[in-house]
Amino acid sequence: MLIKLGLNDPAKQVPPTAAAVQADELEDALRELVSTVSSASDSAPVPVPETAGIALETPNTVVPEGVTDTIAYWITNFGRSPVEATRSLHDLFVREPQLTAEVLVSRFEAADCGAATAVVASLLSRNTGAFEKLCDPALSLESAISVAQSLATQEPRFDAHFAKNLLVDEEITEEALERGLKILEQLPGCARLIPILIQFLRSPNSRIRSRAALTLGRIAPASNLTNRLMQDADDRVRANFVEGLWKSPANHVDLFRQALGDRHHRVAGNALIGLHLAGETRTLIQHLVTMARNPEAPFRAAAAWVMGKTGDERFRTVLHGLMRDPDSRVRRGALIALRRIKSAQSVAPPVSAPPQKESILASKNELGA
Repeated sequence: MLIKLGLNDPAKQVPPTAAAVQADELEDALRELVSTVSSASDSAPVPVPETAGIALETPNTVVPEGVTDTIAYWITNFGRSPVEATRSLHDLFVREPQLTAEVLVSRFEAADCGAATAVVASLLSRNTGAFEKLCDPALSLESAISVAQSLATQEPRFDAHFAKNLLVDEEITEEALERGLKILEQLPGCARLIPILIQFLRSPNSRIRSRAALTLGRIAPASNLTNRLMQDADDRVRANFVEGLWKSPANHVDLFRQALGDRHHRVAGNALIGLHLAGETRTLIQHLVTMARNPEAPFRAAAAWVMGKTGDERFRTVLHGLMRDPDSRVRRGALIALRRIKSAQSVAPPVSAPPQKESILASKNELGA
């Protein structure tokens, strides 16, 4: 299924849910950002070093014809004629955008662009072929994120170009779009892209909406948007938004406490992890004991999951009780939690050390959708 956002045709837009962001509140900000990126792409020249270098005037100099060989030639000889090399690399993008992007992304990933690094970064930032390459599952997500972060360092507008492509590409697949959002959330300074990220909350695809919510949680948006996300009808959106707040430097204890009363077990479980990371031990223990007695099995399983994530041996007694739960999911969760606590205690730091926040953040969320 493809996402048709229809910026200029409201009749074709996906109707937002009652709690979704209304298009008329965001259209102006979105148009301004997209217009700025488009203008920058059209008007800003590809940077060329101030030193023009020496032109390649040797009569016997022959530039190879193949894309790969031509790129290698101009990168090797960039310092001798930056202007000519830049023009030639640009022409390659015009003639063979896909192959040129693939070769240059590989070279950029390997830090094999030499003096042409800044020019290559600028060309890749403006080219849809490079965008498609980064969103292609054939390139590992780790490599794609690394390349994107490096490009953002070299080209300040890269994140805006990337976000614009995600938004306006009508042929992008759901898999590629979700991958693109994962890349985007790892880029520095993506808070200024909130107007674009909000648009993905209107996607008909729950995975896209929840991924956008996770990214927005890490950005920690304004309170009005936070309230709307916490009232979203989609359980995954609310759960991912709360999870995103784990990494936010701001204090969200009040929001975590509010989320404890959510109707979905994963939202409440993620809120408990947030309280744990915020050092709210007393509140954490009180609510975990209560959740472990919840009449609904998913909540009891969530309680076991949180206990295991904390690595706190004080939960052993409660977990041993959950091992006798009539629901197999709860029993399995309790067993896994006990194993994790045992493992955490075997390598535990001194008692005075703070909770191991990163180990929890790195763990896969196992509460389920």
